[in-house]
Amino acid sequence: MVIKRVAMALTAILLLLTLAGCTGRTVVISWSPNPIVVNEGDTQIKGKVTIRTTGTLSSLRIDTVKAEVVDEDGNVDPDKTWTFKVNRTLPIFVNIDITEEVTLNVSYDDVIDNDVSKVRITVTGSDPGVLEVKVNAQANNKT
Repeated sequence: MVIKRVAMALTAILLLLTLAGCTGRTVVISWSPNPIVVNEGDTQIKGKVTIRTTGTLSSLRIDTVKAEVVDEDGNVDPDKTWTFKVNRTLPIFVNIDITEEVTLNVSYDDVIDNDVSKVRITVTGSDPGVLEVKVNAQANNKT
């Protein structure tokens, strides 16, 4: 009798999790600051990328996190790329929240001369994801 009640309770919990959308695994990517502002005289883009996982009832693999500088035509400059190897498989019921500081060697002049428009953050693994963050150049006001 007790086993039957426990089985019914577990079934009810799984049903509630499924209906609440808590079972699937998802990778959420964020960048701070957003948008990126590069001021006259700046020699680097600095920011923080955060990778957060949600969900419970499946495993999830995260391989790498990459930040790339992209111009107006969609071209990527391979010399201005940052990569972080995560190489983790997350079992069920385990989530992560990873924040890494990112430095890209992109100056104000690079943004202007090479039409840099965004930084693309890509997560590879079993649930890949992409976030694109706009890059704005801001000249110093001279009065």
